[in-house]
Amino acid sequence: MTAAAVKAAAAPAMLHDGGGLYLKAEAAGDGEQRSWLFRYTAPATSKRRWMGLGSAEAVSLKDARAAAEKARQQLEAGIDPIDKRKLERAAAAVEADHARTFKQAALEYVETKRGNGRPTREALVGDPPGVRLSPHRLAPRGCARHLSGGNRLHQDSPETDLDNQAGNGAPREAAPLRPCWSTRALTAIAVRRTIRLAWCELSTSWAKATGR
Repeated sequence: MTAAAVKAAAAPAMLHDGGGLYLKAEAAGDGEQRSWLFRYTAPATSKRRWMGLGSAEAVSLKDARAAAEKARQQLEAGIDPIDKRKLERAAAAVEADHARTFKQAALEYVETKRGNGRPTREALVGDPPGVRLSPHRLAPRGCARHLSGGNRLHQDSPETDLDNQAGNGAPREAAPLRPCWSTRALTAIAVRRTIRLAWCELSTSWAKATGR
């Protein structure tokens, strides 16, 4: 197969480049779509599988061949390339969530609850009267600054740590709220609730990414 043949491939067509690499051309809307596929036998089940390697418009023939060669090397080592790719994507998703901060996660959560207007008590799960959470500040000025440091959310930290309101040895997740409890308790309660809900959002995405 040549680069010219890839561009000239007309649907419907399935062109074999060798070594399990195929170019599939098919109709897509008013035009055509060409994509790379790698066909192999799964080591664990001995069943045929097709692995997508991307669009021919985005992935060159050279890169498609390199991807197919990488997959063949994995098969020689007894690794299923599709399963390997799923694990890598899941690990990347977990790492991305792990790197997010309280502030980022909480702001994202509040934004999803805003709709077209300001967040209401109902939308924010019963926040105390007079306490407002917006995507620009998690709490009134007196406490928002305590969250601006961006303490990281760690997936191995128990959710109950968020209840630790004061005291030495309080986890980093709870530490930013400590100055608020004596002067702005209602605000601290609302902010803590937002952090908890953001924590749940992260936990859910982590569970989906890891298939748990």
